[in-house]
Amino acid sequence: MADADFIHIFYMAIHIAVISINTFGWIWNATRKFTLAVQFLTLASWTIGGYFYGWGYCFLTDLHYNHLYSAGVRDLPDSYMKYLFDLWMPWDISPEMTDAITAVVFFLSIFFSWVLYFRQRKGIKNLEK
Repeated sequence: MADADFIHIFYMAIHIAVISINTFGWIWNATRKFTLAVQFLTLASWTIGGYFYGWGYCFLTDLHYNHLYSAGVRDLPDSYMKYLFDLWMPWDISPEMTDAITAVVFFLSIFFSWVLYFRQRKGIKNLEK
């Protein structure tokens, strides 16, 4: 069981790191290029993987859920963000609202990443000093 707990924590840490990078990595010049790469991989998983497994497919969620399922956890939501909300929030949020919030935040983050990346490449003074 200790190994199962470690693996669960490992998957959570990796997933939360990816979510954090996707959401906030655009803020700093030093992480912006890396953030764009992670956002691209996330979008590729959602779309290319989604073509085969359903829109929004995430290979990290698949790996983590397979581990949880083998540990006896059942009734997992389709969305990893819904899983996190259910785990940490005191109120219930619908899967549709979770997906909408996730999509809006993700695509706004991509927009900010691209705008600031191209401003940075053109040498236009950006928001950081």
